[in-house]
Amino acid sequence: MKKLYIIISIIIAFAIGFWISPSELVETNVEHTEINSSWTCSMHPQIQLPEFGQCPICFMDLIPSEAGSGDDSNVVLTMSNSARKLAEIQTTTVNRTKAIANIKLSGMVAFDKTKTQTISAWADGRITKLFIDFVGSEFENGDALYSIYSPQIISAQEEFVQLIKSQNSYESSASLLNLAKEKLYLLGMTISQIDDLKQSLQVKNEITIYSQNSGTVISLYKSSGEYVKTGSSIFLTSDLHSLWLELDAHENEITMLKIGQTLEYNVNSIPGKIFKGIIDFIQPNLSKSRTVKVRVNVDNSLLTLKPKMFVTALVNSRINNQNEVVSDNDSVENPLLVPVTSVLRTGTRAIVYLQDESEEKPTFFGETVTLGHRVGENYIVLKGLNEGDVVVTNGVFKIDSALQLKGKTTMMNPKKSEKVLKIAELKISQTLFTKVIEYYLDLQEYLSVDDYQNAYSSTMEIHKLTMGVTGAESIMQPMMKSNLNIMELRISFREISDVLRGSIEKYSIKYTIEEHQCMMKEGGFWLQLPGKVINPYYGKDMLPCHAEITRTFGGK
Repeated sequence: MKKLYIIISIIIAFAIGFWISPSELVETNVEHTEINSSWTCSMHPQIQLPEFGQCPICFMDLIPSEAGSGDDSNVVLTMSNSARKLAEIQTTTVNRTKAIANIKLSGMVAFDKTKTQTISAWADGRITKLFIDFVGSEFENGDALYSIYSPQIISAQEEFVQLIKSQNSYESSASLLNLAKEKLYLLGMTISQIDDLKQSLQVKNEITIYSQNSGTVISLYKSSGEYVKTGSSIFLTSDLHSLWLELDAHENEITMLKIGQTLEYNVNSIPGKIFKGIIDFIQPNLSKSRTVKVRVNVDNSLLTLKPKMFVTALVNSRINNQNEVVSDNDSVENPLLVPVTSVLRTGTRAIVYLQDESEEKPTFFGETVTLGHRVGENYIVLKGLNEGDVVVTNGVFKIDSALQLKGKTTMMNPKKSEKVLKIAELKISQTLFTKVIEYYLDLQEYLSVDDYQNAYSSTMEIHKLTMGVTGAESIMQPMMKSNLNIMELRISFREISDVLRGSIEKYSIKYTIEEHQCMMKEGGFWLQLPGKVINPYYGKDMLPCHAEITRTFGGK
């Protein structure tokens, strides 16, 4: 009886619903048929079919395509308020704001090379005794360092004594005596030792050598009983009361640093204590790791710090509207800042979407911008925006995707002239280019399985191969970034891919290479060998991938 009651209730409810709005249902279906005369794929907007079905590339269900989507002259998107709410579109106003870039550096405490010196032998001979005979020994100015038996010094003493005894016999004895005295001084004897010799007239077989400054022994090269030649290194010493802090700055951080800036640093072995310093020197040339040394002079009067201690530092750099580092006290115009979430980037191209507030309905359009430094969660905008513009901060990719479905020029679907990079200026040999491709294919496979370490190594190998090659600046550009995680590596991979896919036609490739395109938010173009499609932009999160093949190269 209960089951029968439920069945009757369902039939009645269906009949009432049909009686209330049959005209609305019919009207909706008619309108749907009229407007959606073609169907497209949300992943591949170039697919346009007359009937509903599945995408022939990725096999996703097709969605309705708006009429008139072939017009590329208008890149404006208008939506209803309810659609905006569903898309979770959020906006913010662009303003000029004080921009402070927080630059994190790492490095270690080092010896002050201006206070480091080698103590070497003044004359040939044999060291009879080392008074400082272990690393770490501290000494003051005037302390005895070692004693030496030296025939050179003995002969010079005898010559000096003879001149003293016969100085009344010759008119030129005074000048000769001064020369002999100078010779003893240059062989390591002190003025006091020479005066004692002058009084006693007793030649000594062993001479003690005294220190002429203060310091600490950091390396010991000789021991008692060893023979030495003039200039042989005996000690390496340094004054530990003055040290250097040597920090590594990545290539893309150099322009945000300048001499005279104040920084704070922490020493790993002294937790909880913050030290302060001033940048004293910035290395003028890049190292093999694409970094430069930033030096800070450290007053170590209390001997708190030790060489080789690891440190981390923070530099707060103020950036003006010209993308330059300025003093915090300088009176300059603040730059325009746009949130990172507002920017869509691929290669060197960046776009933001603005809201047209003159329209009643939510209306958005794209604008290409030139970006400066990243400052926290914002980018400095050098060109393309004005103060007071309203930019989209959330839902940017949804707007871009909606414009793709209309066939508009968007970030993920740029104009053809912007899509293919020119390679005419790249001067690289066939052999070198083949090696670059091989490392690139390894990089693509490592990214597809989220192998950061090997992907980073392959990226650096590409950089080494293209270093100094005319026209290879676009390939080298990604290596100016830190690439500290796999997400940053994938951004660099996208830029390398844009260059190589634009140049591969100029060279002979023995095996077949396919060009694929992922149109997701973090995707882009890439090259790979034929077979199972593996997406380097999403790795294990998108296996398998049905990204389309846009072109095929090689196989000759």
